[in-house]
Amino acid sequence: MLVPTLIFRIDNPLERVGAELFFLQDYFPHIWTHTWSLAVEEQFYLLLPLLLLTLGMTRKRDPFRSIPYLAIGLIALCLALRVARHPSESEQVQYAFHLRADTLFAGVALGYLFHFRPKMFNDVSRLPLLAVAIVALIPLFCFRSGSDAPWVLTCNLIGFVAVVWWIVPRSNIRMPLLEKVGTYSYSIYLWHFPVALPLVLIFSRIYRLHWLLLYVVVSIAVGIYMSKLVEMPILLKRDECLEQPHTKAREVAPTCCGSAAAAQA
Repeated sequence: MLVPTLIFRIDNPLERVGAELFFLQDYFPHIWTHTWSLAVEEQFYLLLPLLLLTLGMTRKRDPFRSIPYLAIGLIALCLALRVARHPSESEQVQYAFHLRADTLFAGVALGYLFHFRPKMFNDVSRLPLLAVAIVALIPLFCFRSGSDAPWVLTCNLIGFVAVVWWIVPRSNIRMPLLEKVGTYSYSIYLWHFPVALPLVLIFSRIYRLHWLLLYVVVSIAVGIYMSKLVEMPILLKRDECLEQPHTKAREVAPTCCGSAAAAQA
């Protein structure tokens, strides 16, 4: 993070570095233009457990049944707030957590339906969701997302939810290359902009398709390499740490309740 501040002499470097370190890029001046989404995710995953705990305290048979309705309400609320802020605060419409949380919570609602309402999930997936997705994503190619039209963000949400809802039950559809890229998509996203900087500096006045293809290939390659160097080892270490208590529990269980374990086996 300090490198671009030194190279480009960015104003207020301490404030910008602090925003990056504490995941506040969606509200405060920051260094990288694409890390705002990391801030939105971090804030969302800090608040989501609190919501789930609150719902769980209701002690109903299915305490999370309100999640789809909350998702619909949040989509409507965020859309209304984005329209109210546009165009005077177009950048905040694009980046701020309280105006973008609907997209992430839509994924939570989809996950709830998949795990807790599988019949409904599969029934709806038989509908022409792919056509819905195509229609909903058309505005994405006509506007610069929330900067030009705040409702485009809602269309994007509907479109991509429809795509996921349609394709998840169809496990027979395989795209190995696309799946491989998807495995490393998080790291590719993080590194695609740093990769772009030297290319922009070198080829800033050259607009050719082959330079775009080079940028895409190099971004994917660097993202995969950095994922294997940083992300994957950390995830493996995390899995090892989370696995240890379960391993110990399995070792202790036969001695504490041997008859029950033997019966289950």
